[in-house]
Amino acid sequence: MFNLPEIPSIKQFLNKKHTDEQLITMKCLKGEVLNRSEELVLKEAIHFYELSFKGLKQVKLNDITISEKKWLTSYLEDVFNYIVIIYNDIEFNYLFRVSIVKDSFLDKGLVRNIKYLKYPPLELVKEIGKYGRANTCNSTVFYASFLPEVAILETKPKIGDRIM
Repeated sequence: MFNLPEIPSIKQFLNKKHTDEQLITMKCLKGEVLNRSEELVLKEAIHFYELSFKGLKQVKLNDITISEKKWLTSYLEDVFNYIVIIYNDIEFNYLFRVSIVKDSFLDKGLVRNIKYLKYPPLELVKEIGKYGRANTCNSTVFYASFLPEVAILETKPKIGDRIM
């Protein structure tokens, strides 16, 4: 469908806990040396991403049917089937979160309910069905920044929006 490449075996679990791509990527993150066959697996993965991204750019999302959307969502879950967690030891003094204030959030002109200050409830995320700054269509995450400017820029308020 959509002329997208088939998901290669290196990205499939095939009764394993991890895909070949995942195992080799973790070796790279640990600074371990890869052998020739592992290098070939990563080259295959890179080639797959090049083809799939090229194909995905051609999909006219405004024209797809519900069944095509479901198929495409499943395909994307196979393309992006894991998250590499990389971390740095950092310290910060402040955390900034920006939310756009809707009239329905206000009580006597002020936001008084804490539910509008924390991450969006999962039910709302599923109802909206769109990817957000940190959430998927089926998961929700508290998102914040160490810098107020970044929090504002990533929220992308429009002129006239009220933010908090």
